[in-house]
Amino acid sequence: MDNLDFSNDVKKVKRVYSNKQRKNRTINTILTILAILLFVAGVVLLLINPIQNYFRNQVTKDAVNVVESQLALGQTEITYIVPANANVVNGEEYEFFGNSDQIASQQASMEEAQANLPDEVVLNYLGIIDIESVEVHLPLWDESSLVALRYGAGHYESSVLPGQIGNCSILGHRMTQEGSLFNRLGEVVIGDTIRITTVDGNEYLYVVDEILTILPEELEDMIGPDVSDERQITLVTCTPTGVGSHRLLIIGHMVEENN
Repeated sequence: MDNLDFSNDVKKVKRVYSNKQRKNRTINTILTILAILLFVAGVVLLLINPIQNYFRNQVTKDAVNVVESQLALGQTEITYIVPANANVVNGEEYEFFGNSDQIASQQASMEEAQANLPDEVVLNYLGIIDIESVEVHLPLWDESSLVALRYGAGHYESSVLPGQIGNCSILGHRMTQEGSLFNRLGEVVIGDTIRITTVDGNEYLYVVDEILTILPEELEDMIGPDVSDERQITLVTCTPTGVGSHRLLIIGHMVEENN
């Protein structure tokens, strides 16, 4: 039998195999890069909330320090500047009341106002709110806007001011992070005290005497100024924590402190 020369065939097979290897290596490299990118994206998503919470809490603490230092100096008009679009709270939204037409009108007006916000927003202090039993010590703003509620508690503008006859409503977020904003409001019990120190130097002490859980559509009848003919306070937040399907109301009435 004559000797057969397979060298060219072998070279062709090697070349085909080599091309296949290069193609597989390229695919594996691409898949590896995609896996890394997906992993990094997942880590970033997991870290966004903790990072935002950290910066939000830092701003809130600084805001408390500012108002306390200015109160000590006798200042009565105190402001604080925050970025309009930073540290957004998951699920933050306004409560709208009325019929469908009224709600649609309110939503349109609010969306327009949000779209026209400057890069920085000036918040005005109403004072400080303290609930010692759950370690709440927050700036109290004179509005309950989305931006204001990221960094403290906000006074519902349609209700009376602290110390006045009628119902004073104060809103705050029920954060999932322990101790952040109104996170621990669900631990408040009847008999606990709520202290409001306003920028004019006055202090108002309320004792909690009612705790309610209601549906969002029931809120309108609970936070207006005419709910009570006494000096009442109503704290409002979402519940359960992280779900927010209902509203938690902590209601108290003002008392005179014993000297």
